[in-house]
Amino acid sequence: MHRELDISNFILLNAGRADHFRDWNWRGVNSPFVRMWLVREGTAQVSIGAETYPLESGYLHMIPPFTTHNCRCEGQLSLYYLHLYEQPSTGGIPIMEDFVFPFRVETDGRAGRLIDRLLEINPRRELPGYDPMSYDNPRELLRNMTGSLAHPYHSRVETHGILCLLLSRFLEQAARRIEMEDHRLRKVIRYISANIDRSISLGELSRIVPCTDDHLIRIFKQRLNHTPIEYINLRKIEKAQLMLLTENSSVGDIASSLSFYDTSYFIKLFKKLTGVTPLDYRKSNMQTTFLPGNNPSNRNEHGQ
Repeated sequence: MHRELDISNFILLNAGRADHFRDWNWRGVNSPFVRMWLVREGTAQVSIGAETYPLESGYLHMIPPFTTHNCRCEGQLSLYYLHLYEQPSTGGIPIMEDFVFPFRVETDGRAGRLIDRLLEINPRRELPGYDPMSYDNPRELLRNMTGSLAHPYHSRVETHGILCLLLSRFLEQAARRIEMEDHRLRKVIRYISANIDRSISLGELSRIVPCTDDHLIRIFKQRLNHTPIEYINLRKIEKAQLMLLTENSSVGDIASSLSFYDTSYFIKLFKKLTGVTPLDYRKSNMQTTFLPGNNPSNRNEHGQ
């Protein structure tokens, strides 16, 4: 049965216009969010695996999350860029994992007008710099997510509508993923997303595939560079970061809600993965985000 697109799971992280000259050159880029580009002038190239694709005007381009790619620009390049994050949805496979999307689709002036409107209702969403290292990290991801949540409800509704129109162009030519070896990985990731608040064991994951514990560990290490338990902890701490920035819950309550029944262990794990304690993380980000009942602070971002 075909699953309808749930656009409410997508959050706009960044949006802007950028002008480059031989400086849009990056290797091994791999991010947890969707990249979308619309070229205004000039050309570039994007390589994914052994394939190289042109980036040029007249097309809307998209890179799914966790897709390693290289970018090369040998001259002038002016483009719109959008970064979208798909939040985990309970009980369903993420859309970006459920379909194989084309790299680019033909478009006309309407796509540019839609993105212009998106920029108008989402000010100060520009990237802080060119280098992916300057924005492709947990702190910036959480800051951009909470920044989007601070927008008025009517603006978020219109933003979702525009994103739906842009994504629909790719869905028109997308195909369901065929069942193959990494179906096991997708099935496990779906299960983890739907049960992230629970305590999940390796044996529990192995039984739902099914496969041996060792084989499941090998699949995760090959595709995600983490063991299943490491991946679960990363996702739990990622959710904890968002809760720290958007809720007034205590550290102990947040730990308990994510099935960490030893608060000291939760704090130790949080610091290991983020570099700071939960309280220090909340305090250091109070200038760039907000908690319910507080006014969002104004940010002065420099677009690139």
